[in-house]
Amino acid sequence: MLVVLFVAFVVVASAVAYLSLTQTLGSNDSCLGAPFLGSPQAGAQTTIVNVSLVPYGGVELANFRASVWVNDVQVGEMNPLADGGTAGPMRFEDRDRNGSLSSGDRFVVDTSPESHYRLDLYFESCSIPTRQSWTT
Repeated sequence: MLVVLFVAFVVVASAVAYLSLTQTLGSNDSCLGAPFLGSPQAGAQTTIVNVSLVPYGGVELANFRASVWVNDVQVGEMNPLADGGTAGPMRFEDRDRNGSLSSGDRFVVDTSPESHYRLDLYFESCSIPTRQSWTT
């Protein structure tokens, strides 16, 4: 009897977790497949943020947009991403020149001392960005 109650509890808890997750991400799974960004690599006047993982392989750049923020003010938006495209202090480089976002592609952000930066990368209609922040 105790085993049956435990199994029933696990099933109900799993269902609740699933429903909570789909409400957070959206029932159309629009955030599934969103890429991951690597840790910012700060230089003297620029910071590089590499794309570290794109779950379903390369996805066309037209499916992404990015924004850059300095001290909590948006200073550039690239919509859609484009190889060599610039938006404010941000530049995007499609390193393998395949027209898709893939591991190794990168964002280069011109920086100045004592500022807080944030890079938001959006995938298709997902409203939750992949984000990296850093302070110079």
